[in-house]
Amino acid sequence: MGVWSFSDANPPELTCDFMPTCLFCGDTMGVREADLYNVQMSGQCDPDPKGRAIDILVKCPSCGCIEAFGVAILRTKRARYMDKWKRVDTIWGYEPTFEPKCRYCGIPLQARFSVIYDDYSLLAKYKCPSCGWFSGFEIDGDKEYHKEVFEKRGKVHTITPTVEELSETRESKDSLRDLGISAGDSVIFSAR
Repeated sequence: MGVWSFSDANPPELTCDFMPTCLFCGDTMGVREADLYNVQMSGQCDPDPKGRAIDILVKCPSCGCIEAFGVAILRTKRARYMDKWKRVDTIWGYEPTFEPKCRYCGIPLQARFSVIYDDYSLLAKYKCPSCGWFSGFEIDGDKEYHKEVFEKRGKVHTITPTVEELSETRESKDSLRDLGISAGDSVIFSAR
């Protein structure tokens, strides 16, 4: 039986003790996407029943088969990492006291978006401007402060950096230029 485990490494890691393989062709499947959800846990004998769940989609590179895993993670020692984040008087709410770096390239990550959920938990996502690797941080700080940040945002749940903020690094500036976008341009992205 496969087991998933959560590590408090920096950044946190979710690992499994098995290698997902395709049911149809037997090839090793790779992670396609992972979505983090805040959920109300029940029956877990946890004094604080709020938890997190992660849906992990894996995809076969040969035949395109997609499978999903749903993994529940209990919250424990909620504030132990809050010394890694400091409050800032911006719509972002926090900035790291450490330099988030890409685990593959080693270069500094860029803030890509921040979400404040209905329960006022905050998720900050960072992306490597070189290889595209994403890392997310769930910040369980003071809910009253998160409400203040939400008000500063004009009650907008999700924010993204401006084109100027994205083009601060050479890698991003070159990538945006290759797409025909320069600092100051407005960009509208749509899903297909």
